[in-house]
Amino acid sequence: KKFLPYKAIGYSIDDDISNQANEEFLKKNNLQTINQLYYTNDVFNRHQISFLLRLRTEDATSKKYNIKTSRSASPFLQEATGDVDIVELESASSIFRSLSTYGQLHYKFADKYIITLGLNFEGTSKFSKDSRWGTFPSVSVAWRINEEPVINKIKTINDLKLRFSWGVSGNTPWDNYLYFNSYEAKSDFSYNGIAGVRPKGIELTNLKWENIEQINPGLTLTAFDFRMVLEADYYIKTTTDLYLDKFNIPTY
Repeated sequence: KKFLPYKAIGYSIDDDISNQANEEFLKKNNLQTINQLYYTNDVFNRHQISFLLRLRTEDATSKKYNIKTSRSASPFLQEATGDVDIVELESASSIFRSLSTYGQLHYKFADKYIITLGLNFEGTSKFSKDSRWGTFPSVSVAWRINEEPVINKIKTINDLKLRFSWGVSGNTPWDNYLYFNSYEAKSDFSYNGIAGVRPKGIELTNLKWENIEQINPGLTLTAFDFRMVLEADYYIKTTTDLYLDKFNIPTY
């Protein structure tokens, strides 16, 4: 709560900004849970298999209330109620939920050939039911060339690994309820002292996940008793259904 008496700013009690009272309330809750199961095992010594399964949930709520008034009858009346002029009046609430299931399979043979497969299945309340769920796969492979008999004879090389990865990830927009028509009521656009209502956002029924596809081949070289490390990577990143924040559509 805040209050600004007219004497503090040297204005008359009849001025529009005298005896300003402001009450604001904001409450946010965010609950996240992560449960995971991990299994690893060496099969016949040369084969190693590990498996990861993860379940993640998120539940977030937000409530907001704000009112600002002026011209109360007395500086002792410091509540934003009663016979006063409303300068600002705003309230909002939102709920967001998400659910993600991720699985990963990792296989290694003789510490020479390595492959990792991943799959993420995620849903969010920021989209309509038709576009709520997204599937995001990934794969990575590696070959430790220094374990081959020909390269293993070179004693100056400690590790020489050729690797390649490919994967798809997803992004969601920042705001909630974008697939609904939304309106806002504020005193900023009031008429004759009555707060007005105006459209805030158009219905985006076809809004869906932003997909980011990434390809990364690379090479890692460690030599001279681990004194020299050289890494070379090449990245290709492609984004589809890109989000553009605060992108205004012309009305003419």
